[in-house]
Amino acid sequence: MKLDSPLDSLKGIGEKTKHLFETVGIQTVGDLLSYYPRAYERYEEPVPMQDLPQEEVVTVRGTLVSLPVNRYYGGKCISTTSCSDGVGEVLLTWYNMPYLKNSLRMQVPYIFRGKTKRKGKRLLIEQAAVFQEEQYKALTTTLQPVYSLTKGMTVRMVQKAVKQALAALSLSEIGTDRKQSSDEKTGLPVWPPLWTTCRRK
Repeated sequence: MKLDSPLDSLKGIGEKTKHLFETVGIQTVGDLLSYYPRAYERYEEPVPMQDLPQEEVVTVRGTLVSLPVNRYYGGKCISTTSCSDGVGEVLLTWYNMPYLKNSLRMQVPYIFRGKTKRKGKRLLIEQAAVFQEEQYKALTTTLQPVYSLTKGMTVRMVQKAVKQALAALSLSEIGTDRKQSSDEKTGLPVWPPLWTTCRRK
């Protein structure tokens, strides 16, 4: 594996995923490792669904009202469902993630995180990240990277690809000069492979 290796040389990068990465300018492993986070965010405690603000990134805890339904439009899959915390309810939509229909379960509490938007009289979270309770709890002690994404891409998708690339490359291939660079304003490291998560003190 080298920095100029094509992105689909990484395990799990198929034709559709490769196209998503190409949309944001990532064609090689080197491009991926140079795709720096635009910011870092803290994962806060879930909030009640009845108090959700609009056009903000929120975290909610709830169970599915129904299993996701997959619909296909022009070769793209849109999965929709809704979740409830017993008081409020929010719509959930994902793009090109049909596997969620089989991986999510009824009556299992999940943590959903994403940006809200208004759809008629209801609130919708698009492309929500899905966590188990313990998994999310561990993230509340960290700063997580925020990437510029296109529809169908997720932060997890980028992180998973970055970790695979890091495991496949030698330190000499990565270069010590890159792993030591940092952002002038924040002081946070900007070389993603070694810094996909920053732990809070």
